[in-house]
Amino acid sequence: MVKIYADGGCLRQGTPDAEGYGSIRTIGKSDTTIRYQFPDARTNNAAEYEALLRALSVIDLATRNTAWQGEITIYMDSDLVINQVLGLWKCKASHLVPYRDNARALLAQLISSGIEIKLQWVGNELIKQMLGH
Repeated sequence: MVKIYADGGCLRQGTPDAEGYGSIRTIGKSDTTIRYQFPDARTNNAAEYEALLRALSVIDLATRNTAWQGEITIYMDSDLVINQVLGLWKCKASHLVPYRDNARALLAQLISSGIEIKLQWVGNELIKQMLGH
């Protein structure tokens, strides 16, 4: 089983110079943490989506180059992102629709290629513990 912890946030949210950031940590055959900056993510939710998209991209790349076995679970503390991607909640913010659609498309592509992926909400404290922020 591979576990991925993903989180995003935004510095100076609501200002013209807002900038998103995020991290993902992959625990499986190895333990790797990657930190990102998302200059176009102007809100916390956009940065959360960016973190999910990076996690899905890591899965895509890793499964092309190695045989990850079993289920892959992505853990996030964003109910909004998880529930919008899964279609349980509507996406009311128009700036998030492209993020949601991209995440759904990549998730569907990975699942159709036979990869088992689960999205799981976890509390912010666990995310802080696993990612260090």
